[in-house]
Parts: sequence; structure tokens; C-alpha cells
Amino acid sequence: MPPTPSRPHPVELLLCGHHFRVSQASLQAAGADVYDKAGLLIMAGTSTADTPRPGADSLVGTAHGHRD
Repeated sequence: MPPTPSRPHPVELLLCGHHFRVSQASLQAAGADVYDKAGLLIMAGTSTADTPRPGADSLVGTAHGHRD
């Protein structure tokens, strides 16, 4: 998750596919980048129109510019 006025540093979130799907709109609104477990960007900030999506069991959400 990107920094906010009340939290000046990015935060990583690790989500299973179910929780990613349930939280996808909120993650987009917050400007989060989402990477799959191979490290490929699958959702950038607030735009996913041209981004392919892998199976939900391989999703990992992380903060801007950070992946493990």
C-alpha cells in the first residue's frame, strides 16, 4: 500500500486469492500495486484495464515498488 498522510511509509500486504478479490476495489482506490507470486505486476495503482490477471491462488499484494 502506498504511503498516506498518517502513514508516511509504504506497507506490504500478502493476500490469498479470496481476500484479494474481496478487497480489489479498495486496493485500486488506495493506489496499491499488486504482484503475483512470480513478481509480475498484475494491477498497477488504479488502472487494470489492460492488465492480464492470473489465477487468484497465485496473487500477492505488495506496496509500490516493493516485492519479496
